[in-house]
Amino acid sequence: MDIVIHLGLHKTGTTFFQKIIFNKIENVNLIRRYDLIIKLNKNKVNIVSNENLSITPFDNKFHKGLTSDYRFIVIDRIKRLFPNAKIIIGLRKNRLEWARSLYSEYIKSYGCLSFDDFIQRFNIESYYDFESYVDYIKKNFDNVFVYYLSDLRNNNKKIVNDVCSFIGVETPIYNNEIVNKRLNETLLQKRYFYNLISGCFNRCLSFLFGIKKKKLETIYGVKK
Repeated sequence: MDIVIHLGLHKTGTTFFQKIIFNKIENVNLIRRYDLIIKLNKNKVNIVSNENLSITPFDNKFHKGLTSDYRFIVIDRIKRLFPNAKIIIGLRKNRLEWARSLYSEYIKSYGCLSFDDFIQRFNIESYYDFESYVDYIKKNFDNVFVYYLSDLRNNNKKIVNDVCSFIGVETPIYNNEIVNKRLNETLLQKRYFYNLISGCFNRCLSFLFGIKKKKLETIYGVKK
């Protein structure tokens, strides 16, 4: 059974491949969720594409300092399940731009930290420690394809053709669309302040409802 694992990383064109390329290839079974064992198809090329396999930067493991170790653990698990899998991994060369893109995604998810606080809170610097990660993947798997987002942007057809050739399928007809675009600075600031205000409002509501709940428990002696 043919297995291809697309690990991400986050903000390296993963959504582009998922929505524009992989789901248009004939005889491919695209899996984007964790219930992959149930969804595997022995008669098709199975492409498991999920950037969370390389650990989301907003995972608690990042700001607990467990990022690197856990990434390796996930690779070990993939190796045990699919020892002959082909691995695809995307990276970015410009780390500041990468951090800005990750921050934009965080703000889209209703985050309310400033950029500097975001970097410190989620230990984003550890997310860039991919050299040893890629080396470890190459030691465990014979077929590994690494691409950079800048190359995907500047020479899109070549990278897409190379990825499809690596998988062993024909390149589908597609439109080179920008998907999951990061927020520009104006929208980023607007969303940031909106998140701050709505976050404070929600915390106030939670506080008030918490007081109400305690009063009910005191009066009636039961938990509502």
